Amino acid sequence: MNICTYLSIQSLYWERGRTYIKLIEELFDKGRTLYVDNCYKSVALAKTMIQRKTHLVGTIYANRRNNPANVINTKLRKGDLIALQSENKTVVLEWKDKSDVFMLSTKFDMSTTTY
Repeated sequence: MNICTYLSIQSLYWERGRTYIKLIEELFDKGRTLYVDNCYKSVALAKTMIQRKTHLVGTIYANRRNNPANVINTKLRKGDLIALQSENKTVVLEWKDKSDVFMLSTKFDMSTTTY
C-alpha cells in the first residue's frame, strides 16, 4: 500500500492531483479506474489520467477551473440532468436532486438508463 500525507498548506489543486498520480503510479497503463471524492479532482487531472490509460470517476466541485460553464451554470429542476462530453471522452455532468450534484468521468459516456 502506498501512503502519501498532505504536507503543505500552500499546495495548489494541481499539486494535490499529483498526489493521486504518485500514489497510483504502478497501476497506470493497465486500464484501471480510480474512484475519488471531490477534493482533488479536475479536468486537468482527467486529461493526465487518460494519457496514462487510466480512468477517473467521481464528484467534483462546480467552481473548479476548466469546468464547462454551460454545464456548471445551467439551473436545473429536481430530476434534470445536463452533461457535456469532450473530444477526449471526459464527461462533466450536473444532476439535480435535493441539491446540485456535479460529476466527472473518463470511463462512462453520456448515455442514460432509467430504472
